[in-house]
Amino acid sequence: MIAVTPETGAADFPEETAAIVKFQIAAKPGEMRHKFELPAGRYAISVFHDVDSNGRLKTGIFGIPLEPVGFSKDPNWYFGPPKFAQAAFDVTAGDFQLTVTLSEPTAD
Repeated sequence: MIAVTPETGAADFPEETAAIVKFQIAAKPGEMRHKFELPAGRYAISVFHDVDSNGRLKTGIFGIPLEPVGFSKDPNWYFGPPKFAQAAFDVTAGDFQLTVTLSEPTAD
């Protein structure tokens, strides 16, 4: 699941309810690319690999993700999810490329 949150939803990031764009693409090993368009503005992206295909991020004790997750700008999230400002990026005119690295969950 890929969720794109605008700056107006910053207080609720990374919850999907704040996203203006949400989509799913079939997972495959290695690097994946997906192209989509956004109007100019400030955004943050959250991504998770829905390993069990239940449509939700599976979490364990204390809400720690049990499925691979990632955020735009690859912020540190070891002590909780990143704030919007840590993952925010600006979209202006022209093409823009962003890399999001998924981190594997740690064992409970």
